[in-house]
Amino acid sequence: MNDILAEVIARESRIDILKVDTEGLEEATVASIRPELLEHVQAIYLECETPVVLHADCFSNRYANMTLQLTRPVAARTSGRSML
Repeated sequence: MNDILAEVIARESRIDILKVDTEGLEEATVASIRPELLEHVQAIYLECETPVVLHADCFSNRYANMTLQLTRPVAARTSGRSML
């Protein structure tokens, strides 16, 4: 996962939405993403059976309908970018 994210970030510099579907390994997959790569990801969605908190140091976590949504706080999403 980290190698693929690094390749995409090298080309695009930022990922707006990352949807993870790894057939039951979503929590472990997202938990394994390196912090320096997470800095370039704005939101992550994954399916999980019970609420879990992942990467709480840089994302807010919201759980509903077996879906975990990790999103950056608004200030982190807009810093350094002009809002036109």
